[in-house]
Amino acid sequence: MASLAQADDPDIRERVRALMISASDQAEATFRTAVRPIYGVAENGTPDQLGSAVLVDIDGTRCLMTAAHVIDANEKTTLYVGGDTTLVEINAEFDATVAPESGRRDDHYDFAIAPLPETMLSEMSTLKFVTGQEMAPTSLGRDKLLYTALGFPNSKNKAALAGALKVRGQLYSYSSFARFQPALALSLDVSGDEHVFIDHRKHGRDETGRKVLSIAPRGLSGGAIIQAADFGDREVLLGRKPPEPKLAAITIELYKSHQTLLGTRVDAMLPAWRAAQ
Repeated sequence: MASLAQADDPDIRERVRALMISASDQAEATFRTAVRPIYGVAENGTPDQLGSAVLVDIDGTRCLMTAAHVIDANEKTTLYVGGDTTLVEINAEFDATVAPESGRRDDHYDFAIAPLPETMLSEMSTLKFVTGQEMAPTSLGRDKLLYTALGFPNSKNKAALAGALKVRGQLYSYSSFARFQPALALSLDVSGDEHVFIDHRKHGRDETGRKVLSIAPRGLSGGAIIQAADFGDREVLLGRKPPEPKLAAITIELYKSHQTLLGTRVDAMLPAWRAAQ
């Protein structure tokens, strides 16, 4: 798919780039209020942006979904999630993957889900909760799928808190194509079927096509990975059929050595969570 985006024909290159931008913009517009920042409190009492989360509706139960390593911070600090206009204290019980004895770093599924109590939901009435119909089914192929990662990188949210816990978080999006990495999957001892592998380079392109430095993804953990478009669908590629963005995964880790952003698929998380109920 990268060859299409870099085709020799400038008309084809421009058309593909325009479709990529349009699909990414639609993914962000559709899911932006479902993706929320998570904060802790630093030792000096200032807000400390730790990660991101996704609001989901699972079988009629409204839940918060994030990376388990983000929730681990609750052992040291009270955690807050972005609500309608303020940060809301997270007062919920999570079911999370179990960290190996070697530490959370070796947890390559790394997710946590919690039903939200009414005390929290009352302060999240304007936000989107992603339904099952808006979640991507397991993809048969690992290429030609354009993904958009949404979250709140720490580098863009260091001073995101105003008085009275007001939220000013800056949402960030990064779009690229799926690029399965067999060597990485082997090193992590995963099949790849329960994960999304996204190409993540040091440099990317902005909306004008200009080469820019990609933002470091610290703080994106637990955020949404949206399947923005299937460029394997000829009708989508030709612009005859609009892409249908779907929530596919949550971000868990960046592997710089493989230039890959890794996410755990929603359709792998939900059966495990349902079984635990």
